[in-house]
Amino acid sequence: MGIGQTFIVIIVIIAFFLVPLSLAISIFLAFFSSTQRAYIRKRWWLYALWSIASLSIIASNFPWGPGERFGSSREARTAATMSQIQIAILAYQTEYNMPPPGKDNATLIRELITDNPRSIVFLNLRPTDMNARGEALDAWGTPFHISLADPQDPLIQSAGPDKKWNTPDDMDTSKKQR
Repeated sequence: MGIGQTFIVIIVIIAFFLVPLSLAISIFLAFFSSTQRAYIRKRWWLYALWSIASLSIIASNFPWGPGERFGSSREARTAATMSQIQIAILAYQTEYNMPPPGKDNATLIRELITDNPRSIVFLNLRPTDMNARGEALDAWGTPFHISLADPQDPLIQSAGPDKKWNTPDDMDTSKKQR
C-alpha cells in the first residue's frame, strides 16, 4: 500500500469511525442535558442515517471471510511458487550444465531442495507447500505438473481453484511469460 492509499484510509477511518463515535457520545450526554435532548430529537434521522452509512462503509471494506478477496491471493501465491520452482530448475541447470534428474514432481523437488551432488539448496518450500510424498503443491493442495521437455523453458502447471486438470482456470508458467 502506497503513502497515498494509507492517507486515504486514515481519512476514511476518521470520517466514518470518529464521527459516529462523537454522535454516540452526544446521545449519551443527552441523558443529562435537556437542550442536548431537544437538539437530538429534532435531528434524530440525521444521526441514524450517518451512523448506518458509516457502519455499512466500514463493514464493506472489512474482510469477513474467505471470499473473492482471498481468491486472488491464492492465485498469486501459486504463481509465485511456480516461478520459484522454474528459477530453481534454471539455477540447477546453470550449476550442473544439465536439467535435474527425475521424471516426477517429488524427485525433482527433492533434487532442488538438497538431494543434489553438492547439496546446494536451490528451492526453499514451507512444509505446508509439500505433501507427504514430497511433491510441491499449489495453494489449493494439488500437486504441480512439472515438465522438462524444453530444458531452457521448464513448464510448471497448476490445476487451479477447481483442482481439475484441463479446465479454463488452470495456471502455468508459459501463460505468465507470453
